[in-house]
Amino acid sequence: MPHRASRRVTIAAMADATFDALYRLRDEDLVASAHTRGPWDAAAQHGGAPAALVVQLVTQAEDAPDFRFARLVMELLRPVPVGALTAAVEPAPSGRNVHRHAVVLRAAGKEVVRAQVSFARARHGPLAPEDSIDEPGMPPRGRDRPLVIPGMASDGPSFLTTAMDTDMADAGAGRAGPAAVWFRLRVPVLSGMPTSAAARAVAAADFGNGISWVLPFADYTFLNYDLTVQLHRLPRGPWIGVRAQTRLGPDGAGLCTSRLYDEEGPLGFAQQGLLIQPRAT
Repeated sequence: MPHRASRRVTIAAMADATFDALYRLRDEDLVASAHTRGPWDAAAQHGGAPAALVVQLVTQAEDAPDFRFARLVMELLRPVPVGALTAAVEPAPSGRNVHRHAVVLRAAGKEVVRAQVSFARARHGPLAPEDSIDEPGMPPRGRDRPLVIPGMASDGPSFLTTAMDTDMADAGAGRAGPAAVWFRLRVPVLSGMPTSAAARAVAAADFGNGISWVLPFADYTFLNYDLTVQLHRLPRGPWIGVRAQTRLGPDGAGLCTSRLYDEEGPLGFAQQGLLIQPRAT
């Protein structure tokens, strides 16, 4: 893989911005809209927004047409503020069949996100039949039941309420335990630019811990400190299905695993490490 100079941009986020995208270009800056807000703190972004941004930026930096997105490993080192960020996209050690890119997001000079994105060589023509492993699968879309998580605010702009269309595929998200929900990114990641299929998938993948909650949202926080997404194929169509299950340890650690789908079948997996804490009373 030929060496490319690092690409650095500034994300000047504005809490009251409501333009119709997650981020927009402003000169050399990227401005984040209120669509990026998360559920835990109005000043912090939902993890799906920077995940989608990281993958979108790398998709634009990847200049080999025979390679496609395969994996994202993202560490959420600190809450990603709805504030000024800088992003650096650099080539990482790569080979003939796998290209890797390193991405760092910083706020006030401190790293808030560190990620590696891998693109694998894509062969032309089908080499194997589609996934036919016997597994529970994803309930079909069409219930027309928007996602509601008990205790979570559903008013005002946020990544859940205004950036996504949702359709609950079962009753899971309304009670503790495993759940299945369909997601469709309603706005572009970058204003005026087509959103990549991979960015749509990772944006939905970060909802796993929220939909498969085990402890009530009103009493506990269960933030993920990382996100890993691995796809065996890219999604076809706008809807991404997430079938998730959360497991908790006795010491405040947790793990959420999600199976990802489009309306034609399985796509891959996502995993989130969780930190569970009681809310201050």
